[in-house]
Amino acid sequence: MKKTINSILTIFLFVSTIFAQNTLSLEYLGGDSLIVNLLNDDVVAGFEIKIDGVEIINASGGIADTNGFMLSTSGSTIIGFSLSGESIPVGQHHLFTLHFNITSSIESACFSEGLHGPLDNLPDCVLSTPAGTSIEPLELGPCVAGCFNNTACNFLESGECELPITYYQDADNDELGNSDITQDSCEPIEGWVTNSDDDDDECSGTVSELDGFCCLSTTFDECGVCDGDSSSCADCLGTPNGIAILDACNICNGDGSSCAGCDGISNSGVIEDACGNCGGDCIADNEGKIVCSGISNTPENVVIADCNGVCGGSAAADACNVCDGDGSSCTGCDGISNSGVTVDACGNCGGDCIADNSGLIVCSSIDDIPENEVVADCSGMCGGTAVIDSCDNCVGGDTGASECLSSDESMPYQVSITSAYPNPFNPSINIEYSVSSVGHVILQIIGIDGKHVNTITNAMQTQGIYNVQWSPENVSSGMYLIRLDANNQIQNKKIIYLK
Repeated sequence: MKKTINSILTIFLFVSTIFAQNTLSLEYLGGDSLIVNLLNDDVVAGFEIKIDGVEIINASGGIADTNGFMLSTSGSTIIGFSLSGESIPVGQHHLFTLHFNITSSIESACFSEGLHGPLDNLPDCVLSTPAGTSIEPLELGPCVAGCFNNTACNFLESGECELPITYYQDADNDELGNSDITQDSCEPIEGWVTNSDDDDDECSGTVSELDGFCCLSTTFDECGVCDGDSSSCADCLGTPNGIAILDACNICNGDGSSCAGCDGISNSGVIEDACGNCGGDCIADNEGKIVCSGISNTPENVVIADCNGVCGGSAAADACNVCDGDGSSCTGCDGISNSGVTVDACGNCGGDCIADNSGLIVCSSIDDIPENEVVADCSGMCGGTAVIDSCDNCVGGDTGASECLSSDESMPYQVSITSAYPNPFNPSINIEYSVSSVGHVILQIIGIDGKHVNTITNAMQTQGIYNVQWSPENVSSGMYLIRLDANNQIQNKKIIYLK
């Protein structure tokens, strides 16, 4: 018994698979749009659908839009897929709505049953599973027809076109029309009939000079219409017998540019893709990646556009984020892209010399207090001992250079206030002092009572002679001391300020 039940279940599943129903159908409700419906017994992860007879502008809405599918259109083909792995569940759905260009050549819209591809072996209409395989069989619904003739009474409505009826003027009210005076209308016209059997249709009123119509009154508008409102011959600006016309974009007196595609053709529907290519197939997915629409409908087959916007291209951004670059535009002094290593103030790649506000070259790895500053010597060595000799050469330390043998270099510098002039002085005094070696130097003015008056220098200085000027402000006349504190030595010199 159990074996029999298993056999029945196996047969049922086999038959269910054979008769799985997957159907696409079209629905036209009027206007410039078509509804594409889906009845599916299999989960759908992507689709490619071609519809003959219409030029598609765009596609949107339906369960494809709701479930995050990306919809791309080209000519008469719509491609839909999800990069995030979303799918359309089994059921009956409004798949999407497409909008198309309205032309007089449209008669009907039909699913294409043709083939395409390099070997003409790929169906124009196909549904795919989450595994990327085609869903077969796929049944395509019948064509749909509508009225796309703008002279018809039911223009842009479903069903066959209903053209206006020709009416003949019946001026003498004998129910017989004049075959020479006609007009077309979708609705009956008072005083007009549908037969043309009257050979003697006399007008008891006034005959229009414009169209020969019989008017029972004597009033004609600017269009020559009996008792008219001048609208029948008005241009798009409302001017009777005017010359203004609608352009291809339906703009009065326009130049057709307002609806032109990126190809410059009005109403072409051609737009720039996400790569900036006119009519290209690059699109941006939900993660911001630029991908190509002409791909298989599964994430693993996505063809990414390169940085130049070429789908499947090989150009890539370099380490400096320059497309197809060589990484040199952001290379540090060490030759490595984006290393951020620069030349310091001493000219050393990756060094720690910096220039302080006074122009001295100091080391960046110091404490932020003057007593702990480490000054770079003239060779750019932080804490080095090289100095500028009297011949303006950097000597000593690791320079490998010899001292200048000039007679000016007869003895080393001392910590000394070498001169202060004029003395007495007013309004300013020039002070010259020397420093024996690299160190922190403080040069101050002290009152005779020992109180601090002014600090002239407070900085790291190298060996040499320095000249400064002091101009007292809000200081009374009297005797003062110049105090030099350098290299653990203190020197004083008396000066007199006279007002």
